[in-house]
Amino acid sequence: MLTGYEQLRSYDDIKRAFKDLLWDSTRQSEVRCRGYQDRYDYRSGKCFSEPYILYANTASMLSPAMSERDLFGSMVTHYEQRIQACLISANVKST
Repeated sequence: MLTGYEQLRSYDDIKRAFKDLLWDSTRQSEVRCRGYQDRYDYRSGKCFSEPYILYANTASMLSPAMSERDLFGSMVTHYEQRIQACLISANVKST
């Protein structure tokens, strides 16, 4: 902040600087990868919907945004085989 302080003229400039620092393309790529690679741990005590809600909220801020179909497709793989089979056989395509 000290090095770029003189360039920050407004609140929008400050917001943009923080966004560029904390939500850059590398961070967004990490979020996308986690969406495809993470797994639901039934021992965590979380209900089935909690991981989906977390990823859906995070993915909504990606640029470019993931389509709902892509998000759902990536999330199906988070769950064990029997749950995946139920979701796929129910032909669920969106939330």
